[in-house]
Parts: sequence; structure tokens; C-alpha cells
Amino acid sequence: MKNFKCMNMLAIAAVSLSVLGSFSALNANAAVQMGWEKPFLKATMTVENTTGEFADLNDITLTLTRQEGRKTATGIMLMVEDRPMYFDINEEPNEDACGTLVYIGHPTASQALMARQSKVQLVIKDHQNRFCKDFVPARWEAVLKHTDVMGDAELGQMKMSGNPEPIITIQ
Repeated sequence: MKNFKCMNMLAIAAVSLSVLGSFSALNANAAVQMGWEKPFLKATMTVENTTGEFADLNDITLTLTRQEGRKTATGIMLMVEDRPMYFDINEEPNEDACGTLVYIGHPTASQALMARQSKVQLVIKDHQNRFCKDFVPARWEAVLKHTDVMGDAELGQMKMSGNPEPIITIQ
């Protein structure tokens, strides 16, 4: 009888572990979804210059994201005073003669629908792998531009700089 109780306890423990293991697997799979924009670099930005509608904005954070399996950034999250704006990077970054990567972000489809009467573009110059000896004030330089639909009239511009730090996420 004593052996029977031990066997039952082991069976219950085995079932419990397999159930718990399946929850862990479900949680781990949620961290690796195709198409998910995973953050990998983040910087608190210093505002250098603003014009138009961007005057007096502070508390800016930029986060580069990339989809699983991609080597370069595929998206940008811009946080302006705790309000997020999302940008897609639709092409590979350009690299200049000094090794600086230039990312060009355009509002995601949902963001673009809200701003149909204008154009917004975010350009990030990533100097992290720069090998030229000239002085660069920060590892990231960014410019956010807002123009009318035709691109003729500037509604606002913000220049900023910052030093990104890696973001550790669950694989």
C-alpha cells in the first residue's frame, strides 16, 4: 500500500511537471513570434534644436527594433513625453564612407492614417561602427521632420542626439 501511494504521488508530480512545462513552452514561444518587432537598442535623446510644432518638446527616447531573423533594424519607436510613435524601416540602411549607418523611418500604416494631410520622416545616423577619426558628438544623431503632403512647407523639425544602450530580451 505504501508503494502504491508513492507511485500515485510520482504520477501526480509527473503530470504537474508536464503541465507546468507546457505553460513555460507557451510563454517561451510567445517571445519568438515571426514578424514581432523586438527592441534591441534604446537611447534617451538630448534635443539639440526644434522648430515649428516640435518647439519645447523634451523627454525623448528612441528605440530600434528588428524582426526575428533580420540583422539590421526594421522599426523605430519614438517616445515623446510618454506618447509612442512607430516607424517602419522599409529598406536596408545606407552606409557612408566612414561606416555610419543611416536609417530612414516612415510612420507605420496605422500612424500614417492619422497624419494623411502631412508627411513625417525620422532619420537616424548610427555612428557606433564609425571608423573615421573626425569628431562625432554622439553615437546616434536623429532628425524628425514634419512637412505638408507635397513636402514643400516644413511644419516642424527636431534634431536630437544620444548614446544607445543594448536591450536584453528573452530569446
